[in-house]
Amino acid sequence: MRISTSQIYDTGSRNLMSSQASLYKIQNQLSTGKKFLSAQDDPVAAAQVLITSQSLAVNTQYADNQANAMSQLSYEESQLQAVVETLQQARELAVSAGNGSYTDEERAKIADAVDSKFELLLGLANSTDANGYYLFSGYKGSTRPFETAADGSIYYNGDSGQRLLQVGSTRQIAVSDSGNEIFLKGQDIFASLQNLADTLRTDTSGDPVAAAAVQATVTAELGNIDEALQNVVMIRSKVGSRMNEVESLQGISSSLDLQFQARISDLQDIDYAEAISRYVQQNTQLEAAQSSFATISGLSLFKYL
Repeated sequence: MRISTSQIYDTGSRNLMSSQASLYKIQNQLSTGKKFLSAQDDPVAAAQVLITSQSLAVNTQYADNQANAMSQLSYEESQLQAVVETLQQARELAVSAGNGSYTDEERAKIADAVDSKFELLLGLANSTDANGYYLFSGYKGSTRPFETAADGSIYYNGDSGQRLLQVGSTRQIAVSDSGNEIFLKGQDIFASLQNLADTLRTDTSGDPVAAAAVQATVTAELGNIDEALQNVVMIRSKVGSRMNEVESLQGISSSLDLQFQARISDLQDIDYAEAISRYVQQNTQLEAAQSSFATISGLSLFKYL
């Protein structure tokens, strides 16, 4: 078979261009750190990177929600702990007021202390979070939950809802509890403290019947405080359980994040050692091809005539 000079040039040129293109591709991979620069280079891998990146973005959003949920639940837990401590102090005052040897003046001083706990408790019930929303107003985050009526009684403006955050593909978690559930369930703790303070200011003036009535009321309100305390402790325990669940979800999200990132890296990031090895090999092949092409293209029958 005869091989013409033009065939030699065409074949050699094509081989050189192919080798240069391969070398250029490896150079781009080394400079960018990526196996491909466009979806056209590797459509299958590019599609898998897109799908995995979308999953990573969704997981990142859930992780953000989990951090937000943990922050809100931590704050609620701290406020509920303050409520527990306030009720415990009010209980101690009620126990102290049960001392039958106290004078009217001594009981009046205890009543003043109960008033102080009442005001502290009302302030906690109207707590706001970092965003300025009321913590215990249910869905009505912008509504002050507890207000004082003209007769001095406390009424609730909120609802019974719990604000929720999506912390997983199939999981929403409550990040608040309603003031109705915390302070008014079973027994209105505000009414109990007000009644306790008013009763302790009763003038018995040595009247055993009046003194007995005071003691009966103190005992009854002590029971109501215990009931309220038990309710708040139970709700605080539920908040702690939710915090534990969010913490577990954070661990899962963190593991998924690493898996998604590793998958994306496997699909698009180059192995530098392997790429450099290919670069050296391809460069050597190109130099050999250029040398051989130059030698062959220099051959001509006219040189021997």
